[in-house]
Amino acid sequence: MARQERFTSANSYFRSADGHRQAAQLLYPHVQQQSDRVSSVFLAFYNVLGFAIELYLKAFLANRGFDSDKLSQRQYGHHLKVLYDAAVSSGLYNLPGYPQVHPSALARVVEIIGPRFESYAYRYINDLDDVYSYIETMDIIWVVLDDLQQRVRQSGITI
Repeated sequence: MARQERFTSANSYFRSADGHRQAAQLLYPHVQQQSDRVSSVFLAFYNVLGFAIELYLKAFLANRGFDSDKLSQRQYGHHLKVLYDAAVSSGLYNLPGYPQVHPSALARVVEIIGPRFESYAYRYINDLDDVYSYIETMDIIWVVLDDLQQRVRQSGITI
């Protein structure tokens, strides 16, 4: 079967990102960081958080002229680091955001969850490799997402 062509607008990526962000906010109070065993809510939270970041970055890139079909290809796919680097190169930090949020904050979140998100480890548990990294200070995640959302909106997104 031939691959079906698809088009996702920057606005639609943004709406989807916002939905995943809201889902993460619903899960957040139930996340338990356990040293001996990773909770299932932890996995769901980090998976949804990864999708929110991925989709905000794709919204920004789509608004900068990246084709949605290209953004769904393996080169970009669920690769948060690749999407982040492309967004930074395309001027993400040239847009107004929250002055108290340093660009390194989002880079750090991408560094922590990116490899596990990319390998589907938050969706499909690998019993042979179940060591997960945690975001050191979870309180920062909401201001980082606020900053990212603000910058993406400043690129011309309308919803």
